[in-house]
Amino acid sequence: MATCSLRSRYRLLQTCNYLKQSATILKPSVTNYSSFIFNHSFFYMDIAQFKTTFDGILQTYVNEKIQQAKTLINDKKINTFIDYITTFIFSGGKRIRPYGLRLIYMGFGGTNEKAIFQFGIIFELLHSMALIHDDIIDQADKRHNALTMHSFVQTLLAQHPNSKHIAE
Repeated sequence: MATCSLRSRYRLLQTCNYLKQSATILKPSVTNYSSFIFNHSFFYMDIAQFKTTFDGILQTYVNEKIQQAKTLINDKKINTFIDYITTFIFSGGKRIRPYGLRLIYMGFGGTNEKAIFQFGIIFELLHSMALIHDDIIDQADKRHNALTMHSFVQTLLAQHPNSKHIAE
């Protein structure tokens, strides 16, 4: 049976509290779903416009977290891998998951657009994590014309023939 450290439990509790708080903030204002009407001026944003807006928000969030990680780790070699996360996340993709989330939220009467963009970050980062896992399983070398995460790591390790692990 796997054990969970106190720090891991605390982070899990923080995540659950964040999701609970987000669900309260994002609670749709429509209670009679049979009578809801799409307000096109507020509701509609084409996917290209959405991607541009969302990528700016996502970029700010990712940059902030990468700086935090680099400050904590403070290792030049590992920070190279951390920096590549940005390349991987922004090498392509349509951002259809957060776009769909926004459409559904707005369609059911949601009005807190800033919060729904922030909440969409969760979906996009979970999707990126799933892509990294999928690329490892499929042994893919590239995604959106960029090296996959594991290919990038392998390439850097190959430049240092005596290294068997990232931390060496």
